[in-house]
Amino acid sequence: METRQATLVRSATRDGMTVNIWLEDGEAGDNKISAAVLDGIMSRFFTNSNAVYHRATAMVGQPWGAHEFDDLIQTEQPLDIVLVNFDRDQQPYGLMGYFWSYNNFKVTPSTPESNESLSVYLDTETIYRTPGDIGLNTQYNTLAHEFMHMVNFYQRGVLLDNTFETWLEETSALMLEDVLSDILTPGYSPIRDGRFPDYLNQSGFNCNLIDWDFDPSSNCFGYSIGGSFGAYLLRHYGIGFYQNLLRGNNSVDGFVILDKAIRDAGGPGTVEAIRRAALNAALLPASGSPAGFGMPPRTENGITLYAIDGPAYILDRVLPTSVPAELVPLGSFPVVRPAVYGTYTETVSVPPGTTLSIVVR
Repeated sequence: METRQATLVRSATRDGMTVNIWLEDGEAGDNKISAAVLDGIMSRFFTNSNAVYHRATAMVGQPWGAHEFDDLIQTEQPLDIVLVNFDRDQQPYGLMGYFWSYNNFKVTPSTPESNESLSVYLDTETIYRTPGDIGLNTQYNTLAHEFMHMVNFYQRGVLLDNTFETWLEETSALMLEDVLSDILTPGYSPIRDGRFPDYLNQSGFNCNLIDWDFDPSSNCFGYSIGGSFGAYLLRHYGIGFYQNLLRGNNSVDGFVILDKAIRDAGGPGTVEAIRRAALNAALLPASGSPAGFGMPPRTENGITLYAIDGPAYILDRVLPTSVPAELVPLGSFPVVRPAVYGTYTETVSVPPGTTLSIVVR
């Protein structure tokens, strides 16, 4: 495990909570991480009257607090945001951030290199090796994403002893990015402007949501699929549904937890929600789609979820060029019949255990 040196460059306390920003030595400067960037991170995340920390904790819960475990760090902890040049490869992206629950444990023979801190880590080169504010906006959303992992570890791992599987853990963090983007990066939505067009472009429709794929070059890249599915869920079932999902404890199976949260919100359950969300490959409009379909805007409890309007993505969508040998569990396969007018007839065989959906545009 590599050791890096960082210096405390910002600290603020509000309502009994302290947030610190640490910067790796050698990463400060007007052409790297400037004072303005540091001030912006502290303001948007913590000190601003509409800051993310306070909006997020009111919605998803505290990232740390009381517990009964001797091997965990004390209940009273500052939150450390650590800015580090992860790869030192003079390129943005790659690994952009992480939360590691290892650091929530005290130093012991089994965790000898724990930082013993409530901490999240962000890549610096992604901020300053991208044009304009692209990288900074990306890292603001990465911060929200990793904060959700931090909260989930405490609320689900420590308090409930019922952690999500990877697919639902990551989807829940992508959903927080979506929920907070209107205040964190106004005008830029990481799902509307990133994950959803990527989902359409990678043509990975025959993919199993719960078989999470971390490979960004894969047709089934999990973050594009999970981000798009989470966006569908939020726009149809709302913030209350999201909160219930995060605290769901009716099963150790995330699929069952999600199913109950959807049904409690008046929806049809997980399988049908996945089927309906898959129809966004047909570029359904945000306005005018049948109830339960498309991704219309939603405003709730001061949160604005941007509309995701399918026709705007016609140039992003890449359809499969060949028919798969089989449909994977929870997968889908879109087939387009272009330039059809008047009366049209086609016979389609529907194998057992599958559903045929028809979209007329």
